[in-house]
Amino acid sequence: MTDPASTSGGSLSLVSSSHKGFSTSGTINWNSLVDTTFNATVGILSRVSAAGVDPYTLVVAQALGSQFQLTKLGHERIITALEKLASFSGIGNALSFGFGIDHLVRVMAKSEQGLLCLALCGSLNECYSTDLAAEILIEMVKTAEAPASLQPSILQWKAFLQACAGIFSTTKFPLLLDGIMRLHPSYHIDSFQAQFPQPDGYQPSKCCSSPQSLAAVLLALARVTHGTLASITVVGGADAGFIVAIADWFFDLSVEISDAKTGEILYKNHQRSESVQLSAIFTETRQANVTPLQLMGKTYRLEDVDMVMRTDEHRITYLSGRVQWAEILHTLCGSTFEKLLGSPKYQEIFGAAIGCLACVAAGVATAREAFPRPTGAAGHGGYHDRELAIFLSAECTGKELIGIIVKYLPELTPLRSFMERTVRSKFSEASESYAIYIRELTAACNCDKCNDSPWGTSNNGYCMVIILHLVIRIGQTLSLVNNPSQLQPSRVGLSKLYEELYKSNATPDPIPIGLDQTALSREPESKASMWHILPSVLTLFSKRIPLPIVDLCAYSTDDGVCVYWEALSGSLGGRLSNRVTLIPGQILLDGKRYSKMIDRLHLEPINISLQEGTDTLFVNQGAYGTVTPLPFSHNETSVLLKETTTGLQVAFEIPTHAKNPRDCIYVSPARSLNQYTISKSIISCEGSNCTKHLQNAEVKDTKAGLIKYIYQGLSIDVYAVSPIQQWCLGNTTYVDRLLIYCTENQCIDCCLGSAVEYVRYTMPHTYKGCVIIRAAEE
Repeated sequence: MTDPASTSGGSLSLVSSSHKGFSTSGTINWNSLVDTTFNATVGILSRVSAAGVDPYTLVVAQALGSQFQLTKLGHERIITALEKLASFSGIGNALSFGFGIDHLVRVMAKSEQGLLCLALCGSLNECYSTDLAAEILIEMVKTAEAPASLQPSILQWKAFLQACAGIFSTTKFPLLLDGIMRLHPSYHIDSFQAQFPQPDGYQPSKCCSSPQSLAAVLLALARVTHGTLASITVVGGADAGFIVAIADWFFDLSVEISDAKTGEILYKNHQRSESVQLSAIFTETRQANVTPLQLMGKTYRLEDVDMVMRTDEHRITYLSGRVQWAEILHTLCGSTFEKLLGSPKYQEIFGAAIGCLACVAAGVATAREAFPRPTGAAGHGGYHDRELAIFLSAECTGKELIGIIVKYLPELTPLRSFMERTVRSKFSEASESYAIYIRELTAACNCDKCNDSPWGTSNNGYCMVIILHLVIRIGQTLSLVNNPSQLQPSRVGLSKLYEELYKSNATPDPIPIGLDQTALSREPESKASMWHILPSVLTLFSKRIPLPIVDLCAYSTDDGVCVYWEALSGSLGGRLSNRVTLIPGQILLDGKRYSKMIDRLHLEPINISLQEGTDTLFVNQGAYGTVTPLPFSHNETSVLLKETTTGLQVAFEIPTHAKNPRDCIYVSPARSLNQYTISKSIISCEGSNCTKHLQNAEVKDTKAGLIKYIYQGLSIDVYAVSPIQQWCLGNTTYVDRLLIYCTENQCIDCCLGSAVEYVRYTMPHTYKGCVIIRAAEE
């Protein structure tokens, strides 16, 4: 059915039939705005509703946007950004990820007012959390003297910001933003460094200016874009750079940044001799009495947010742009990283240590060589606890890991030869060499951890050992990520990842291959949420880090970063995969926006058996469920998506018998995907010259789709089933059997050998056998 809103190109924008309320003089005539009639089709209103946006808030947002005036260059940049926004189909006909063709931002792009509104709100999203950005918009409305009854609430503003979050994430704007703000000293003092004493006794603020002062500056900037104000000067902290960035990128104004202490020009975008339209003077935000060298036009001082309000401990108030892959280590770690790369000696030590870690990770993943196994909780075997080892599949270790690191962290390219030399070492040699390299890095490092100082007593730079761990974690995370939009990492995310690694290691961890020792003391049911790949990716790319969520299928953050299992995309044809896809945008069902998608709640585990003498699986879901047949040839399914107040819930509905179409079982996709991901870390297969385990295994029984083996005293059942049945078997509950998948790139010999070795080596008292799932031959 054709969307009614798409049949009339002229009605694709919420535009005023008379522009009385949209004054361009720097003020808004609120009385005229109330009396203004707006034209919008029901189809347009349905898109506004689907985005979760209040129509009146959209009207006020466009009124604020109309205070600015775009240049031709700014207009082209916004249009180009919107044209590049992508939508990716999900399973079923209604689910998609990203920005659909009927998304609200595409509706708004049909009018100049809408483009200006997107420029304002989209840029706020790139720099601030949605909470603080919403407060800035509230203050803009108050500063514009709106009556209280005409002011949208903070929740309405937040919903609007979330609807248009991510539209500029893959443009050069967040990179320009970060580059400009980085010129301010306090921008380097992030959430981690702020806990340390600073030079000269200066205690850093949270770097954000107050919403009131930012609102005043933005409205003054609007007057400059219209020419009613010749120039302004902004004095403040790092987010004075935010004002400079939007003036430069969206409005093509002549801008200049200087240092308050020295008068040095830090940045300018012009070579012209005429007066500068926006001057920014960087100063420490708590330094009250600073006299700028020269003031042109009206001057605004950005107040520190902590000086005008008490911020919630959990509210994110740190500034953040995005950082180019080519410079993330230098940007984050500064002089410490320069020291590492500035010396041939440290280059070799650091590069060789990376290669050793990649080699050790590969050895742990194969579980074929001796490795120290600290005793974990509930009898689990330390580093061999595969329920925690999401980063131990083949692509996250060895030579593959080195390739990913060099690809995404080109700053380390000069070290590649050292990495490749040690990654080819034997397991024991790599472990011993790594310990030596760590001692040398520790001796050269000035941080508290390496000098046995009380944590947080000094600010002597970043820890060289933790930088090494950070490189490994970034490489392991990216090895499992599809990034079609080439999204760059978040500045806050990088800092948060470093902080987590620093705090999780009381002493330099000898083998940081993706497993947290402290995780072993937690309850088993928390493991999936602790080491779920989706939150790991979001930590790196988003300002807003979600709490761990069990059985997570997809998540969209407030700042417009969406990540989902690749297997849930429409392009994979229903096949399982341990990879995830990362894009700007949201989770969309029939155009409606959701923040998360999880497994359907309250689904019972599945019990499966094979009928004697037949080729039919028997399925029993629930303690009192009916046992129903599931033919091996069956490959049909329906996707059930349930809307809730907190997000989407998903399940697969699989008919079990052609004679009774109502007889179905229900599969939780995230549960199967988690099991599949664990399996990828258990099985090691080189693809050639594999040990022939099958020839030494005893065949106990052979049926269509199932072969039963006895190997080294263990019972091994090998199922050859359809893709849909692979999903189904991943939901089964085996009390004493290890359930693993044999993927298309792994041979059955290696699956058999790895499964038995894993049981013997790590869980001898837990499992009595293995169930291996492989794809049936077509």
